[in-house]
Amino acid sequence: MMRAACHLKLNLTPESAVHTLQASKMYLIEKLERYCADYLYGLKDCTQILQAMTAAAKSCFCFVQELHRHYWTNILLQSSKVLASPAFQVAHGLIIDQLIKLDEFDVNEDDLWSCLVAWSANAVRQPEILGPFANTTEEVVKRSKTEGQESGAHEVAQQTAILRLMSQHIRFGAMTKEKFFDQARVHLTHEQNYEVIEHFWLGRTPQRVRASKRAGLVSEPEPVTVRINTQPADIKSADALVCGLASCDGRWTPKTVNEALFVRMDHDICLHSLELIFAPEGGA
Repeated sequence: MMRAACHLKLNLTPESAVHTLQASKMYLIEKLERYCADYLYGLKDCTQILQAMTAAAKSCFCFVQELHRHYWTNILLQSSKVLASPAFQVAHGLIIDQLIKLDEFDVNEDDLWSCLVAWSANAVRQPEILGPFANTTEEVVKRSKTEGQESGAHEVAQQTAILRLMSQHIRFGAMTKEKFFDQARVHLTHEQNYEVIEHFWLGRTPQRVRASKRAGLVSEPEPVTVRINTQPADIKSADALVCGLASCDGRWTPKTVNEALFVRMDHDICLHSLELIFAPEGGA
């Protein structure tokens, strides 16, 4: 804020942009607020987005719905990069909790579990990022102190408690057998282990854990039906135009003031953008 008052370059980072936006809203500095909002909306890299979302979660700051949707769209489109990002290991628990619940989070379950094991170990040492998992670890600490356990045992018990809370959203049946036995089995309950083993060996559908893979985002293009109002004499040209527009390789030029182009989807969709290019002669 001082740099803005002195007309200096702000040198924003995702974290500082969130804090500055929060302060500028509080003190009604509209120009600075817009500047920070534009900066945050321009973030597209998943690492920077995770940093901004974590900073907001730590300070209990809520993004506007449009920015919130923008961030989650980019995260889901970069699912595999999210796990590889260093920002994942220090992401706030609210973000982690939402990610593992999403069937659209298209990642390898083995890789996801490895990252969650690393995140939970890190979160035990940095309680400020625990978020919704904080209550679970507090109960474990109280119980461990009552039983007189050492501090190292406290951390292992807290990590296991976090992973067990996450386990209801993890697709253990989609893991490789080796990964499950080497890394997941030790953190689950006896009942969960028994059901996953039954699934691997006998092909039975487990009741306490999930077996199906994550669906991910729809990779195939949605079917599009294009309907054009034309005069009967123009049926052949209309058919060619329909094929061209459906394959993104067509051009439509209205011949009369009342001529219109109708695009109909076979089912409801969420439209993110629509681009119209107008030619000098009035075509589109």
